[in-house]
Amino acid sequence: MKFIKDSSNPIMTWHTEPALVWINKTLYCYYRTDHSIGVMESRDGLSWEDHGVVLKPEINDVFDSKQVIAPSVLYDNEHVYLYYEGYDGYGSEIGVAISDNPTGPFFKYGSVLQPSKFWETSIVGTPLITKSPSGKYYLFYHGASLGFMDRIGLAYGDGPLGPWKKEKCNPIYKGKFFAWDFIKTAPTSGIWNDSFDFTLFYEGFKGWPLTVHGFNIGGAEVLFNLDGTFFDMKPMINNPILKRGSRGEWDDLTVQRPGVIKSPTGELWMYYSGADEYGFQLGRALEVIS
Repeated sequence: MKFIKDSSNPIMTWHTEPALVWINKTLYCYYRTDHSIGVMESRDGLSWEDHGVVLKPEINDVFDSKQVIAPSVLYDNEHVYLYYEGYDGYGSEIGVAISDNPTGPFFKYGSVLQPSKFWETSIVGTPLITKSPSGKYYLFYHGASLGFMDRIGLAYGDGPLGPWKKEKCNPIYKGKFFAWDFIKTAPTSGIWNDSFDFTLFYEGFKGWPLTVHGFNIGGAEVLFNLDGTFFDMKPMINNPILKRGSRGEWDDLTVQRPGVIKSPTGELWMYYSGADEYGFQLGRALEVIS
């Protein structure tokens, strides 16, 4: 699989961490802005109408009183389920908010996944909510202890709100030893090929230099057993499939948080966060069909 960056990049300034969904032939993009989540809509994937913030921290909330970030969205049975990472200043949990309208208002349902295991004692975040063609619900996420060695986990649910049961083989992916995704890896979007084959897109960081930048984007094939449980995760041989730009370009420090969705004609569009020394912007890359 190969992607080429759109010549119109960057397509939006100060908008990062995109999560996308088609609803009634309109493309909605949920994004992070500062410590909150906003939404914008488009018909062609390039021209956007911004509706502003739809979800923000609330001082009275416990697990997400400081930040609501890293959105993931599922449209299911005419309801919009907006998953997010909530941060209280000490650690992260995964929460969900619900609306009948893609632009809100959203009602916070609460925390649905918390840290529990030795490899995720302080953080579970960067959720990826998805429903397979057979109707099973999956929640991919990243876990970490003390902010180091981020790994990919998976949980199963009976419905779009869970309850979520973590995969017994977690973490399902640890990154390759001293490779581009060795220190930090987090799932952000994916495409179902059939009920047992899922193409996962994720961000990775090798660990040096020690900075918030330096991410690239990879892909993997996630395979499931006949009962829907996890079988294997196979990174693409040409990873990373999207790299940081050359020096002086708008995304020369980092490319991360890929939000991938099928276009109306069937090819894949990848939206991603890119940054240079001046800050983050939103870019798009197009699948190259050979």
